[in-house]
Amino acid sequence: MRKILKLFFNRYYTNGKRTIDILLFCWRKYIDWVYHISFGLFAFNIIMFIFRWRLPNWVFIFLFIFLFVNMALVLYIGVWHSNVTSRQIFVLFEKYDTLKRAERKKIIGKYAIRAALAAVLISSGLYVLTINNFILSLINRMYDVADNYLKYMPWSIPNGSQTGIVLSYHTLKPIIGADWFNSLLLLTPIGVIGLIFYNSYATGIAEKTYEKLVEQWLGGRYFQDSVLSNIVHNQDEKGQANLVMGLNSKTGEQVILHANERTYHTIIFGLIGTGKSATILIPAMLQDMENMKYYLLSYRKYLTKVDEELEEEFFNTEFERKKKRRELLEQWYNNGYAAELTNGIYMTEPSGSMYGTIVKYAHKMGFPDEMIWTLDPTNPGTGAINILDGDTTQVKGAVRDLFKRFSDPSGTGSSFFLNQEGQLTDNIITVIKEVALIPDAPINYMLKGKSPTLTEFSNMLRSSDWIEAYIAVFEQLLNRKKRLFEETLKKHEEFLEQEKEKWLEESEYNREHEQLFDTILRPENVHEAINAFNDERNKLENLQSSYDYFINAHQLNSYTEEYYYTFDANVSGLKAVIDDLSSSPEIRRVFFSQSTKDLDIVLKTGGMILVNSAKGVLGKEKSRMVAQMVTLVMQNAAQRRFPDKSPFFAFYEDEKNGYLMPGNDSNFLDESRKFHVPVMHAYQHDEQIRDSIGESGADAIKMSYRNAFTFQQTSTKVVEFINLRSGGKHYALKETKRAANDDLLAGNQGNSSATSEEVVEEDNFTARDANNLEKFQVGGVIVSDDEVSNMIYLTTSPHFEMDISKDSFVSHTPFNKVYGLGEEEPEIAKAYKLWRAEVIEYYAQKESESHLYESDFTEEEWQAIMDVKVPNVDSNVNDTVGKKDDSPSVKRTVLVNDSITEHREGTSIREEVTEDIEQKEEVNNSEIPPVVEEKQTVNSKNDIGELKDKEITQRVILAPSSTPETVDTQNIQAPNQEFELPQELSRVAREKTTKTLKSNAGQMDIDEEEGF
Repeated sequence: MRKILKLFFNRYYTNGKRTIDILLFCWRKYIDWVYHISFGLFAFNIIMFIFRWRLPNWVFIFLFIFLFVNMALVLYIGVWHSNVTSRQIFVLFEKYDTLKRAERKKIIGKYAIRAALAAVLISSGLYVLTINNFILSLINRMYDVADNYLKYMPWSIPNGSQTGIVLSYHTLKPIIGADWFNSLLLLTPIGVIGLIFYNSYATGIAEKTYEKLVEQWLGGRYFQDSVLSNIVHNQDEKGQANLVMGLNSKTGEQVILHANERTYHTIIFGLIGTGKSATILIPAMLQDMENMKYYLLSYRKYLTKVDEELEEEFFNTEFERKKKRRELLEQWYNNGYAAELTNGIYMTEPSGSMYGTIVKYAHKMGFPDEMIWTLDPTNPGTGAINILDGDTTQVKGAVRDLFKRFSDPSGTGSSFFLNQEGQLTDNIITVIKEVALIPDAPINYMLKGKSPTLTEFSNMLRSSDWIEAYIAVFEQLLNRKKRLFEETLKKHEEFLEQEKEKWLEESEYNREHEQLFDTILRPENVHEAINAFNDERNKLENLQSSYDYFINAHQLNSYTEEYYYTFDANVSGLKAVIDDLSSSPEIRRVFFSQSTKDLDIVLKTGGMILVNSAKGVLGKEKSRMVAQMVTLVMQNAAQRRFPDKSPFFAFYEDEKNGYLMPGNDSNFLDESRKFHVPVMHAYQHDEQIRDSIGESGADAIKMSYRNAFTFQQTSTKVVEFINLRSGGKHYALKETKRAANDDLLAGNQGNSSATSEEVVEEDNFTARDANNLEKFQVGGVIVSDDEVSNMIYLTTSPHFEMDISKDSFVSHTPFNKVYGLGEEEPEIAKAYKLWRAEVIEYYAQKESESHLYESDFTEEEWQAIMDVKVPNVDSNVNDTVGKKDDSPSVKRTVLVNDSITEHREGTSIREEVTEDIEQKEEVNNSEIPPVVEEKQTVNSKNDIGELKDKEITQRVILAPSSTPETVDTQNIQAPNQEFELPQELSRVAREKTTKTLKSNAGQMDIDEEEGF
């Protein structure tokens, strides 16, 4: 059968149908046919036996051979049917209807019993047929011959008498010579066989002695054989996102993670030198790169088909044709035409070794630099990635996470980053992201129409002048948005009125229940229009909220009559994070510049993103920052992909324990499957994870991986995890033997030997199994055919044994090579050129859609934008912005919609704030500089000497740094020491400030913080 399967059934599809479906269908039909035929033939043989019908010799020989062949064949096919059915995934001839495990068990049991019963009936029929046709007649003839010879010869059984018991043959003839007695005698073996079968069933099955073993056998994907590779795994089409993990160490069968099963994510454990990257990660990425080449060829094929279809259609203008072409191209991504293909990989690792290997192999395979985005802080020519790229809402979340992660050495988050700090971060991002939409604004001269970077974020965080400049431009954007919203509101109200009139005319019931128009009887198109309108209103309110945040933070110092910014947030803590990031030139070159590629376009159209976090050069902490920043950006961008339809973009991260983020990584692993992002993480051992994110965090994140492997000599925790992932226990038949003692003088009990069996539970994977793993061999469990596999052992192949690693390997011609006349251009080069042209079109389209220009504003709005110059003063956030009379914010024209923000006629928002402050100031308080709160976390010991983190609030006097009234925070001391305050303050001011500082400082030392 193996040779037949290899020779004739070596492909996944046959005539458009799955080969395995055709095989199983034919086998089941044959078993059913033999099963029913066996009953008929057995009944026919019994009838012949009863009536002593004999068949001609040639008929008997034919029937005997026919029955014998079918008896052997039905048993053989029955066994193979059970084996192959254990690997059946789908209902026969159904493309997506999955066969349930319970149904598969029923099918295996049903046809196994039918095949066995058919074989028993056929063998019994052969026995009866042979007895009836030859043996019984032969015995009868032998009796007749003997009867003729012995019928007159008396013989006796001695019983002590003179003559004994005389039993003549003639006397016994009615019994032993009768046909019925001969028939009964010859049919006795059939009854014995039946009794044996029944006894086996009664003791082994009916009494449930082996029930657990049978259930385990029926329910598992137990048959592993290399002959099934081609009919179980679809290898007819190259380029699918399947991944060959290695060969089954026991059977030699390829162990394949199908595209869908890869998205259940894979975890690899292996100590140093065991081969995590050499045998698993790098070979997997090489397979994905080969699949990327097929993706390019498929993309070209689709584009060619689109262009051919467009040639047959008529368009009035070239614009209409391009628009139609763009819509058809979008279907490649949005309709799932490439949903089973791989268009890119992302890789992060700290050593630089695997990074360098993948870059070298990518070039050897012909991939040009345009498809390889390298991020290497140690390389002055490295690419850059901007964490502020992308949707504003998701960018806010990423930057919040950034500050939380990097505000303490452990990288798990800090208590200083609370709601106030998050609010400040969100509002800064909103402002700089919106302002960046105006490429011609003088303030954006460095951005050139691209997204803002951490540099712009830092400028606004540090400098009042930069805040003032950004708010001035942002104000005009808000004015424009309100102006457009008024038009939208007017059209929306007209639309609702028209739709309501139509709705009232439809029926009398509607007219009687007019109030229901706005509730449950609202038409669908009205419901959609209201939702769209609410979205626009929410966007406007969000912008207005950010604007108000900074307006309210811009306060007037009545003591000096100067303006300053104050925020209820730990600005110093945020500055410290930025300073820590920007202190390294290597990190600045990667994260404080514009992205060299658009991440959304790369994830959509394809490419490689290769990151070296350079732990050896940057050190542990800086390397962690690099890896976590890239990871945050990649995770957010991946979740912007089109769900369930996008091509596969694989994520590989080595030594993941060094930059784990428990909340982010766990959530991403749980959500990324729908975006076709399979993840493979490599760790050394379980203890590293627990050391990085704690016991509960480690348990939580490990549960997000459904495919798990380990190399030899692993830790106890890893063994327990792999064993748990494989089901923990399995049933096994334990045999116990008791041997004889060979003592000839002993009794029978001592000399007897006995064997007993019992069903026991055993661990699927033990520490001994892990230690017995060979070099480059792994043990683990995968989701195979959408079911958890049994424990499997893989023999992997290291990349350095592959042809591509050898010096003799002839590198492929780069896809972007320019071919001259007469040179034959390969298909992959043609595909790459088409792909590149479309990528450039995406970049151009994205720029044109998002930017705002002079034509989008009124003349006054545009002039106000152009009047805002780039600040040339690096003033602190709390430095003076200007005098009350000449504050730039007072001079700005404020256009505020009355229906959204009410203000006094004839005054600006800034003037209203000034008037409110002046009205609320008291005489004594008017001489006191403004006081704001700074929050900081300090370490202190409690009464029993335990170290505790406490958050204290320090009220700091904010005055212009250029004036003598500025408080020197170095002189703020503990409460039991003297406070040195400026002598220029009045007595009331001095007493109030001293009291405030004492009450808030408590019993702990206050580290110096910069006032803002």
